[in-house]
Amino acid sequence: MLPMTLQFLILLIVSISEAGPVMTLDITRNNTTSVIDSYKYEYWVKDPNRAGYQMRHFVPAPANATTDIDVATFPSGTDPTAWFTMNLIAYYNTGEIRSVNADATWTSTSSYLTVQPAAKFQNPGTTLGDAIVPLQINTGVARTPTVMVNISHGSFSTSMRLINVP
Repeated sequence: MLPMTLQFLILLIVSISEAGPVMTLDITRNNTTSVIDSYKYEYWVKDPNRAGYQMRHFVPAPANATTDIDVATFPSGTDPTAWFTMNLIAYYNTGEIRSVNADATWTSTSSYLTVQPAAKFQNPGTTLGDAIVPLQINTGVARTPTVMVNISHGSFSTSMRLINVP
């Protein structure tokens, strides 16, 4: 189980001098305990204003609750041979926003839609890993138009009900 707090060093930049060839500023260090305030699901949807384009979409992921997500709004959301990616994003009290997929557990309640093993990675220059969570429809079993996916991160648990699954 992961702790829900992280230590971060917060740097505050204050007293910036006038613009010019030489500038000065003061940096103040504040140690603070970073705490997750809330979570959101992040996924791609069709852009309603530009045909053929996609845009990221965020919806709250409340603790111990279920959020309905309409798969028909996804790019290729009517194609049962497509796969989709989802993110669980944590919003911290320090202003940090980051994916917690690498540390989260995702499970589907249906064999019609499976959560593929997360492809974990770490971008150059970062200290924390991430993961891509693909959702795959299994056309070899009976279609289930509504599927529950349960997600947990440390002591936080939430669920999404995927509706209009092709």
